[in-house]
Amino acid sequence: MKWLGWALVLALLAPDRASLSIHALTTDVDFRRPDRIQLPPDMRYLFEQPWDHLLCDDMAEDPVMKQIPAVAAGLRGSLRVPLRRNGEVIGGLNFMSRARGAFTERDAPVAVRVAAYVALTLAHKDLADEAARADYAGGVSDLLTVLTAQTRLVQLRSQQLTLRRLRLENRVNLHLALGGDFAPKS
Repeated sequence: MKWLGWALVLALLAPDRASLSIHALTTDVDFRRPDRIQLPPDMRYLFEQPWDHLLCDDMAEDPVMKQIPAVAAGLRGSLRVPLRRNGEVIGGLNFMSRARGAFTERDAPVAVRVAAYVALTLAHKDLADEAARADYAGGVSDLLTVLTAQTRLVQLRSQQLTLRRLRLENRVNLHLALGGDFAPKS
């Protein structure tokens, strides 16, 4: 069985705390990437209460998740993990698969670690942005230098996400090569 039909979404909580802004999406499934997703009231608890990860065997059966474009494109299994800064949830990663029940509790520690790396990368980006703005405001650098630094940071973040995705794909391929599958749990 070849592992086809996956997506990884990086979403950050908007300042209004009522919507998510989609910052990155990588997938082999064709669906339109929404720029923003309104948070239904029954989903806002994800940003108000502590949680580690959420598994969903079939997003098409979940009242909240069934509304996202990925489900209409055929993605079913989902593993969501929060992105935190200073203990506060600022967004999340959603690993999705066409296979129902593709993710298990054994996958959660890897996803949590990826989320920690992404959160660290975002914190570094924010620090670099602040330093570049301070240098610009203090007359130390020009606007082109600030924009160049921001572009480099975005490229580095993209490369880091690509490396993480490749690492996860390699783990899945190893699992399949060793005779594993993604059959639904009985």
